[in-house]
Amino acid sequence: MVTGKEMTIEQFITDTGLTTDQLLGVAPIEKAEVKYMYELGKPLVKPELLQSLPTQMYKFHQLYMEMSATGREMIGARIRDTDFLQGDDILWINFRGIYELYQLDALDVSIMSCWIL
Repeated sequence: MVTGKEMTIEQFITDTGLTTDQLLGVAPIEKAEVKYMYELGKPLVKPELLQSLPTQMYKFHQLYMEMSATGREMIGARIRDTDFLQGDDILWINFRGIYELYQLDALDVSIMSCWIL
């Protein structure tokens, strides 16, 4: 007969995907990689990945580095009347949103609008 405690342990094993050896401490448990966090003025990707960026992303990263060195936290993208038929305007994009795009974590509507333009 299976008790409630045994069911909890069985569920834990199923949820974690650990092997019996890992649970007993015989085999090592793999550690997750720590996420590279955003900090204004620091690279948008891990420094070792900079050289593998596509050309335009690398050039934009260089622009970001220059602008963030002066303390700027946003970049403006000019929108023409022909883009949205709302008159000329400037779309302000926060560098944190661009970081998320470089990390492929989340896409913001303003970032998508900028890339589409």
